[in-house]
Amino acid sequence: MKKITFLVAALCATMFASATELVVNGGMETGTAGSLPDSWADGGKAGFVIDATTVKAGANSAKCTTTNARLEQTIDVTVGKSYTLSFWYDDYAAANVNGLKNYSLIDATNSSSYVEGGTPAKLDAATEWTQYSKTFTATAAQMKISIRCYEVAYVDEVSLVCNDCDPVVGINEVTSKLSVYANNGTIYGAENGRIYTILGMDVTEQNGNLKGIYVVKVGNKTQKIAVK
Repeated sequence: MKKITFLVAALCATMFASATELVVNGGMETGTAGSLPDSWADGGKAGFVIDATTVKAGANSAKCTTTNARLEQTIDVTVGKSYTLSFWYDDYAAANVNGLKNYSLIDATNSSSYVEGGTPAKLDAATEWTQYSKTFTATAAQMKISIRCYEVAYVDEVSLVCNDCDPVVGINEVTSKLSVYANNGTIYGAENGRIYTILGMDVTEQNGNLKGIYVVKVGNKTQKIAVK
């Protein structure tokens, strides 16, 4: 049995905010120092690693340590909806001809469907934390975040939110959409996510000592579950 590894987020005033964060571990807070952050892939081009020396928020960021390193994550989205992708970067000289670029795809299966709408441009140099942001319309059921670097740079607080999605359903409207189950006070599953009480309190860190009715949330999917 695999216990769900949950990421703890700041609790919103309501059970779920309409602008739900879709990126998992966008703050690079979980994983092993010197290795790729949890929930991220490298697309066969290793080089982004967890680093604690230069951070935008929290304890860690992702540092580019080699040429053509990639930081990637595929996320479920809704066709026709507007999304905003953003991330922060720092300590980047833009000396390499390719530098640091956003190669993210509107359609995860189409290698040329760039969020930029054309060939991605090299980002400007940064000696302090600088934000990149781009709004786009989803054209497929999945998009891929793909940040690539060809020289030293730090990336942190990667975010993807939907701008015009319907508000997430309330606690009594949650339908079963996830493959998770509970046993002896613990919720298990194969995906990263968060646990909330029916009053909206984030109890993710208490997994293993739960009892009652909870909502598990992974990306834009939710499931109500009883824990005995």
